[in-house]
Formats: sequence, C-alpha cells, structure tokens
Amino acid sequence: MQMMLESFFNLNLNSMSQKRYLTCKLLTVMVLAVIVGAAVNLGHYFLPLLAMVAAWGFLYVLKGKVKAVLADERDYLTAGKAARISLTAYALTMSLIGVVLMALSQSEPSLELPALLIVYPLCGLIVLNAVLFKIYDKRG
Repeated sequence: MQMMLESFFNLNLNSMSQKRYLTCKLLTVMVLAVIVGAAVNLGHYFLPLLAMVAAWGFLYVLKGKVKAVLADERDYLTAGKAARISLTAYALTMSLIGVVLMALSQSEPSLELPALLIVYPLCGLIVLNAVLFKIYDKRG
C-alpha cells in the first residue's frame, strides 16, 4: 500500500512536511467521504465505521512521520480558552431555558419533559467537564 501511494502521489511517507501531511489528510478525507456515501447509499452501515477507523489509523501513522511542529502551546491555550467560553455560554443559555421551561411547566405540565431533557444532559456535560479537568490537571 505504501509503495502504491508513494508511486501514485509521488509521496515519501517516511519523512513528511506539514504541507504534504495536509495534502494526504485532504485526500484521505475525500476518499473516506466517497466510501461512506457509497456504503450508506447501498445500505451497508458497518462499512463506514470500518472506513473511519482505518482513515483515523492511517492519519495517526502519517502524523507521527511529520517532521514539523503541527501545533504549539499558544494554539492549545487558545483552544482551551475558546472551549471554556463556549461551554460557559452554552451552560448559561441552556440553564436559563431549562429554568424558564420548569417555571412555565407549573401552568403547562407538557413543558416539564423538554425542561428535563435540557437540564439533565447539561448537568452531565458539566460533570464530564469537571472530571476531565481533574484528570488533565493531575497529568500536569
């Protein structure tokens, strides 16, 4: 397979630049999209899962061969800050909607279920965030 890729795309998969990695990533995603689309269209629902796992493994191996820095600490800091702000905004919005629906459910009982469907997953998301924060905080 490696020989075929190297000869067809003129790629050296032993040592890759960031640009070449991104090209391989784009080609992999394009092939994956075709496979998933065709498989779902034909009614094969297990094949897309296998194709996604294979594509993930292929990209994981390729990423290990990149000789450039793909991300630095500033990128991770920015991503963490964006995730924190997004989670906070989502939690505040959904909790307000849930509280309003709970209050309205006193006069309209059919609103209680949507309120619970908003609030309980939100609580789960907040707990998951706290657990992951503790895990990553211990790792340093």
